[in-house]
Amino acid sequence: MDGESQTSKLSCEHMYSWYFTREELEKFSPSRKDGITEIMESEIRQLYCSFIRDVGIRLKLPQMTIATAIMFCHRFYLYQSLAKNGWQTIATVCIFLASKVEDTPCPLDQVIRVAYGTMYRRDPATARRIHQKTTT
Repeated sequence: MDGESQTSKLSCEHMYSWYFTREELEKFSPSRKDGITEIMESEIRQLYCSFIRDVGIRLKLPQMTIATAIMFCHRFYLYQSLAKNGWQTIATVCIFLASKVEDTPCPLDQVIRVAYGTMYRRDPATARRIHQKTTT
């Protein structure tokens, strides 16, 4: 069995598992296969966790909903590459889905507006333009 099919087989076996060793996380990381280093992946994970926390707080979501969104994001990136999936988009989707799962529903347009406001908080003009486009 060649290396590629062995990796595919092993990752299929782990698809429904909730627990992984550090070695398994490193060996099967789709981001690593796309050239993202362990350090860079760790930094991006910290970024999206902080982003989810900030957006969740601004939306006044309970801590459980924020934690669920972070777990959704971590699970997504176990099987998908950070290089191919923008973390801000995925984190925003995870917040929206977590709000539904945890019975603290938040309208999608509100989640998007707050997420964009958080992304562009250092550029108020862009945040204002985006807000105007979504309200017209």
